[in-house]
Order: sequence, then structure tokens, then C-alpha cells
Amino acid sequence: MTFNQYGNPPAYFNGGSYAQPRESDHDGGYDTARDLPDDKMERIRDIILGDLRRSWDARLHTLETRLQMLEDKVDALRHETAAARDDHLTALAQGIDDLSQHVRRLGRP
Repeated sequence: MTFNQYGNPPAYFNGGSYAQPRESDHDGGYDTARDLPDDKMERIRDIILGDLRRSWDARLHTLETRLQMLEDKVDALRHETAAARDDHLTALAQGIDDLSQHVRRLGRP
């Protein structure tokens, strides 16, 4: 009589027969996911997470594009406000100069 790895005869469970695992029950002879080669694990990961990763990549690309557009708009506004500030300061300086000349004219006898 042959015994299994636990020392039990083949028909120890309720009188039924104990079927030994067949070689075809395994994935190429690999019992666990750790035993799978890296390329098979990578294919499994791609099947499981591929769509999720691709959707994340697409969303990230969209966000990067939007961020670049916003940075461009902020940069344009910065240049616009700097030019407007310079124009206002020039106008203010001109107004102060005009006022000082007017005060000088008033101060003359």
C-alpha cells in the first residue's frame, strides 16, 4: 500500500479515494505565484492592472496638459499686469511732474 505525504493511505477521508494532484493541475509545473517567471507575472499584472494604469496615465496626461495651459495663462497675466503697472507708474510720475510744475507756477509772483 502506498501512503501520501502525510502518512495516510489513499482512501482515508470518509472511505473516498484521495486523488493525487496531476501535473496538468499546475501552471506549467509552478505551484505558486512566486514560482512563476517574471514575464508571466508581468503579463498577469498587465491583465489585472493594465486598464487601470492606462486610465491613470490618460488622466495624468490630461492634468499635465491643463496645468501647462494654466501656467501659460498665469505667465501671460503676469506680463500683462507688469506692463499695466509700468504704464500706471509712468502716468503717475507724469501727473506728479505736472502737479509740481503747476505748484511752481503758482508760487511765482
